[in-house]
Amino acid sequence: MTQAGLINNLDDGMAWGLFPILLAVKNFSLEQIGMVVAVYPAIWGVGQLFTGRMADKFSKKYLLFS
Repeated sequence: MTQAGLINNLDDGMAWGLFPILLAVKNFSLEQIGMVVAVYPAIWGVGQLFTGRMADKFSKKYLLFS
C-alpha cells in the first residue's frame, strides 16, 4: 500500500463514515449532514479536472510528494 493510497482511503473514511456521526452528535439536521457530506465528492470531482491534467504534464512522484 502506498502512502497516497492510505491517505486517500483515510479521507474517504472520514468523509463518509466519521463526519456524519460527529455531526449527528452535534445535533445537525439530516439535511445539514447531507450537505456537508455531499460537498466532499463534489470538490474531489472538480479537483480531478485539474490534478489529472497536472499528473499528465508533470512527474506524478513529485506531485504526490508535494
